[in-house]
Amino acid sequence: MERQRRNTKKYGFRQPDLKELRNLTSYVLDPLGFKARFGKLLPLLTTQVDEGLMSVLVQFYDPLYRCFTFPDFQLLPTLEEYAYLVGIPILDQLSFSGLESIPTSQEIADMLHIDESLVGAHMTTKGGIQGLPSEFLVAQATMYGKAMSEDAFEAIFVLLIYGLVLFPNINKFVDVNAIRIFSSLNLVPTLLGDTYFSLHMRNAKGGGAIVCCFPLLYKWFISHLPQTVAFKENKGCLRWSTRLMSLTNDDIFWYNRVYDGVQIIDSCGEFSNVPLLGTCGGVNYNPVLARRQLGFPLKDKPNNILLEGVFFQEGKDPQGLKARMVRAWRKIHKKGRKELGPKNCIALEPYTAWVRKRASEYLMPYEYPRPTPMIMAGPSTLPDQGVIDDPDDAWTSLLSQSSRFWKRKYDRLAKEKANMEAAYEEEVKRLRASYLPVFCFRSLVLWSNSVLFIYFEDKLTHRYYTRANSAKLMDHLEQENRELKEEVTRLTALMESFMAAQSQSSPMPSTPPQRTVISKIVSSTMPAASAHFAPTAMPTGFPWGMPHNFMPEGPTPTFASMSASSPVLAVPPPVVHTMPRVDDTIYHSEPYEGPDVYEKMDVMNDQFLELRKELKTLRGKDLFGKSAADLCLVPNVKIPVKFKVPDFEKYKGNTCPLSHLVMYARKMSTQTDNDQLLIH
Repeated sequence: MERQRRNTKKYGFRQPDLKELRNLTSYVLDPLGFKARFGKLLPLLTTQVDEGLMSVLVQFYDPLYRCFTFPDFQLLPTLEEYAYLVGIPILDQLSFSGLESIPTSQEIADMLHIDESLVGAHMTTKGGIQGLPSEFLVAQATMYGKAMSEDAFEAIFVLLIYGLVLFPNINKFVDVNAIRIFSSLNLVPTLLGDTYFSLHMRNAKGGGAIVCCFPLLYKWFISHLPQTVAFKENKGCLRWSTRLMSLTNDDIFWYNRVYDGVQIIDSCGEFSNVPLLGTCGGVNYNPVLARRQLGFPLKDKPNNILLEGVFFQEGKDPQGLKARMVRAWRKIHKKGRKELGPKNCIALEPYTAWVRKRASEYLMPYEYPRPTPMIMAGPSTLPDQGVIDDPDDAWTSLLSQSSRFWKRKYDRLAKEKANMEAAYEEEVKRLRASYLPVFCFRSLVLWSNSVLFIYFEDKLTHRYYTRANSAKLMDHLEQENRELKEEVTRLTALMESFMAAQSQSSPMPSTPPQRTVISKIVSSTMPAASAHFAPTAMPTGFPWGMPHNFMPEGPTPTFASMSASSPVLAVPPPVVHTMPRVDDTIYHSEPYEGPDVYEKMDVMNDQFLELRKELKTLRGKDLFGKSAADLCLVPNVKIPVKFKVPDFEKYKGNTCPLSHLVMYARKMSTQTDNDQLLIH
């Protein structure tokens, strides 16, 4: 007797065209930094979704238990798995409720680092909701990407991913809900809420378009499919319906070790499970059914009280479920090894029997496998079986489509090098004009120009932006930039030391003075001469004496020979021997100010310090005419009893400010209702 099966439903999926977003990835020059700031968003753009597989998967959705029920096992996406796949942590608070105020044009402009007038001019209403056209945002992102304005480009690019991939609503339109979620700190609950809400809504309607982050749901499901070569290759060319119906709980890849230390969000507030608010309504899911996916055993059938289901659509909430869900997320209940016991990823027979009973009651959408050969279809493989975790993998797939990535990274480094070279030349000119003689700098400039000429002549040989040449060029540019920085620093330190030595009151002479010793007098005859010398001045720039071969300007001395009858003056010229003199110092004279002028200056300095101390003592603590309590930003702040200030790490400016704020929000999560204490 053949088993009965239920009728399948016709589902569709909203898949936006991501070609423009993939083109924008060429402007992301630091994928690792992008991942640290915004999560694993880039792999979502390169995920090749098998729509046939997903069309079969949604047929197994069980609206009663909010999961996918198969013949002897159940699967359901969890908050912890979605958080790992997108690389964004879950905060102990509700991220989006729909109750937030709509951001103004000025607030949106501040988030995106663009002009407020542009935002106001392009803000439109489509489908009853405000937002920005994707064409406008793509144009702005392209402009800032070409200008290498990293902050503005990344903000606009990430908003496009939020509006078109994570929270798709209207085609080529980023609505205000995506903008509000972009400005929040807790993304994952809204992502999972949209997934469950759309699945549950379309199942109740009997089919239709499922609107959620389709690539993320696909990545989650294939992470649990068998990892064997036989299943991936599908040499039998079986349909997806047959392949999924033939799976058992022993075939599923249940657990990833990345969840070893994860605490499971088991329930919130008054709810026995986890309520989720999406952009279009609210729904809940049952983490108790997904414990095996997070490493804990499923021993017995779950309690029906823990599987209570709630659902409401935006604008149709007579029971006030939205307000209850908002309050519930203020009190989150987590469980780990302490509550659930040791890790053991198994399912015992009582639970498996309960699943089989549910499958027979709900009926499967497809026939059970037969021992006879199945109907053959076209080859259906799973090319993207592994989940892309490393951003470099996603980058490799993007580079095969476009080589502009290397060109733009090279252009950015070349621009940085040009700026540093210009700054270096300016520093050289400034130092040349201030301190060094002209001829020293001429040689320095000629040397630097020759080095730059050789460098650029060598660079002209690399005319193609291949991966190997681009990597070599970028490494060489970075090395040149470091050498330029070191050269500028060394030259500046050298000039500072030179000026410090020149400004000293008693500089040492460049050559040691000579001591003259007259040892012997020798008699000789010498004609007398009359000379006329014009008064000359010491040449400027040589305070310590005349330079070598110096000849003063003006008339030269004239020597007249004496007549034969003139007496001859015999002058014994001395024989002069010279020896180095290194023990004496030549002192330059200073204006005389008395013998004790320096002692008087020291006494006056001590008196000044004493006077300043006395004035400070007389003023006291009331320096500005106000007390410390009057200067408090938050008056009447009340600090709870036994409150201990957490240890906060000071923001140093070299990390993501969003991560710093997230860490602050986590540490102060117990005081979220005390605004005065948070500000204080």
